Amino acid sequence: MGIFDKNESRGALAKETTVISQNTKIEGEITLESNLHIDGEIEGTIKSSSVVSVGKSGQVKGEIYAQKVLVSGRVNGKIDAKEIEIVTGGRVVGEIFVENLVIQSMGVFSGVSHQKETEEAKVEEPSQIEFKEES
Repeated sequence: MGIFDKNESRGALAKETTVISQNTKIEGEITLESNLHIDGEIEGTIKSSSVVSVGKSGQVKGEIYAQKVLVSGRVNGKIDAKEIEIVTGGRVVGEIFVENLVIQSMGVFSGVSHQKETEEAKVEEPSQIEFKEES
């Protein structure tokens, strides 16, 4: 199967991974449907409909929008994802918008977090309760 095989299904994109290797620096906006693994440096905006992984030597300054973000390196900026996992040695400084946040031992988060509500997690407002005095 070639890289540009027209018969390849679109669903296979999530299985592919784009790698930004160590000693590579990118400035600007990256938009992709595949996974992204960063061992280099990115300054700008990342938009992925899949997983963004920041390796131990990886650094991101800017914004990340993805389904899942896994941080082993450094992120300084904003992350908006369904799930964020900061593993041992990973560091996030900034603002996050997330449904599910996991911080492993020796992982660091410094900033402001906002809980995104899921349909399952939405809590109904309690109805007005009236108290009657007993005689």
